[in-house]
Amino acid sequence: MNKIIKSLNDQSDWIFLVLGAIIGLGLAILIFKPAYCFYAFQQGGTLIVSAITAVAGLLTVVTSFLPEERKNKFKIKRMKKYIYLVSSLFFIGALVILASPLIHQYDKNTCTPDFDKLVGLTDQEGSAVLHADLDAIKSIYTSDAIVTDIKTNESWPAYTYYANKFVNEEHCTDAHANYDVVSFSTDEVVMTTSSQGTYGPKGQGCNITYDNPAGSDQWTFENIQGNWKIMNFEFNRK
Repeated sequence: MNKIIKSLNDQSDWIFLVLGAIIGLGLAILIFKPAYCFYAFQQGGTLIVSAITAVAGLLTVVTSFLPEERKNKFKIKRMKKYIYLVSSLFFIGALVILASPLIHQYDKNTCTPDFDKLVGLTDQEGSAVLHADLDAIKSIYTSDAIVTDIKTNESWPAYTYYANKFVNEEHCTDAHANYDVVSFSTDEVVMTTSSQGTYGPKGQGCNITYDNPAGSDQWTFENIQGNWKIMNFEFNRK
């Protein structure tokens, strides 16, 4: 180990800058997608990545041009090579992330964790409505979930809303499409959809057709110990 450290100390300072840059570039490529999603869509992402870039660049400049007596005072001289390594690593890595929109862009749907599972929950909701299956509803909604009709500004506990629906209505078709994530984090996702289907009063057949455009329905999902559930459903938004 001592031989390795001595060998590193014998190398030119600028080799450490290059080595750090190579490592930073490699890490940026390795974590490109999650880093881009954080930078592009999470609150404060742009500020954090920009700050890392600025601090790393400033550290490199200060280390290079600080007078020798100052370097000795702050014990920077002995650590100069390793400061170059770390600062260039973070500088190049953060710089790649800042430039990532010019390299490749992901949309919110692609960046959202477990996006397919969330789409699956809306499909399960549609299936539960078709089969008037209240147990299925209970399995996909949180216990305190709320359903809201935006047009009338009425809200109900989800279980009450669906229980009444199953008593008073029959549904022959029910489908959601045009999935569009509004916001996301590891714990909560808000998504809008369109909805189409046919239904009617109980026992009278499905003589009513609806075709709600994209953005008409809004779903809020909550991650409960790794298990996603619907905590809020709003319809008639458009």
